Amino acid sequence: MVVDIAGFALASFLIELTPGPNMVALAALTLARGRGPGLAAVAGVTAGLAALGIMSALGLQALLESVPLAWELLRWGGAVFLVWLAIGTWREPADSTEFNDRGSLALAFRDGLIINLLNPKAALVFVTLVPAFMAPGSGTSTSILMISVYVVIATLVHLGIVLTADGSRRFLSSDTRSRLVRRVAAVGLVLIAVWLLIATAR
Repeated sequence: MVVDIAGFALASFLIELTPGPNMVALAALTLARGRGPGLAAVAGVTAGLAALGIMSALGLQALLESVPLAWELLRWGGAVFLVWLAIGTWREPADSTEFNDRGSLALAFRDGLIINLLNPKAALVFVTLVPAFMAPGSGTSTSILMISVYVVIATLVHLGIVLTADGSRRFLSSDTRSRLVRRVAAVGLVLIAVWLLIATAR
């Protein structure tokens, strides 16, 4: 039995409102390519969170604790991927328009998926926050329920980020403003990568 599902939902919501890889990456991608790719990335993020959550319910915590190299690969892999996304965002042409072809949407989905499979912040949520809100002796089914609540809340927040960023594109009609915003977002991705490395160091 879950100790406090409402408290867990509130904690999940507050965590998702804090700056992190998903927030910055989704905003940057949507500003650069438009709502279509942004929504595709949200789908990828959701799939990545769900996969990471299921892995945590099936023993990810034990793996990360017993094999330090696994944790280091996770955090460094996530940071490197964020920097790679930052480079792509920085180089995005100023006159880019919305990309809605299947190839572009698939790439956006892939980026969202990888961000979360290599997201130490999400891993920490699943291996620390979820157990803290569960009663002793709770089984895997309860853990998966908690993870599902987190994934739903995270997805709603991510949709809000994409729609807000897409609405902001209307005010960035000039190439100069558009380029400036994308480059600020790129710098933000690099800063998030550095922050993740510092915050998750053991």
